[in-house]
Amino acid sequence: GHLPRRESLGMMTGLQTGELAAVATALLCTLSAVAWTAAGRHVGALMVSFVRLLVAVVLLAAHGQLFRGLLLPTDATWAQWQVLGLSGFLGFFVADLLLFKAFLVIGTRLSLLLYSLTPPLAAIGAWLVLQQPLSGRSWCAMAVTLAGVAWVLSEHPAKAQVPPVRVLLGGVLCALLAAAFQAISSLLAQQGIGDYNAVSATYIRVLGGVAGFIPLVVMSRRSSAVLATLRDRRV
Repeated sequence: GHLPRRESLGMMTGLQTGELAAVATALLCTLSAVAWTAAGRHVGALMVSFVRLLVAVVLLAAHGQLFRGLLLPTDATWAQWQVLGLSGFLGFFVADLLLFKAFLVIGTRLSLLLYSLTPPLAAIGAWLVLQQPLSGRSWCAMAVTLAGVAWVLSEHPAKAQVPPVRVLLGGVLCALLAAAFQAISSLLAQQGIGDYNAVSATYIRVLGGVAGFIPLVVMSRRSSAVLATLRDRRV
């Protein structure tokens, strides 16, 4: 029942690559959050959320053309467009808008702390909806995460740093809802990607997020603000 040595080493290498990718993702998301918060203080959460997706569309389109010869991911099935598009709408539009709002209200540190509940929520969702079993180690890891969040929330920082209770609760609610919507988005992405190209799947998800922002920007008459944000080199 033992795997051949070469296959075993290949599995270990793949696992290590996945773990390194996950750590790199966490690091980049943390650095991004700092940049989002700084830019959001100048132009607001809506503009930062929308404009960064426009930047992502340009980069993903360039990647697709360069590496796959496709300016748009037209090789995806209609079912993949639907599932991945909905995933992007919930993750890149609803969840990110809520998270950016939380950044501006309660700060990056507390927002990302609450947002760290996304993986446990996604794991529980996969267990309930997709019947993916959770090991005892998984339950222990989620317990440690929840304990860490509760520990930090129980701290009492200096009064000068504490916003009014109503504002604080609003920011906490935004961060928690962002984590919940992002968990649902992750489950949909997992269902929709299958064996499809990961970067192109992300492209479809980003387009789903853009599709959510366009009506909001038009209805709120913020088109001119988008153009002003794109011209602001610092932002």
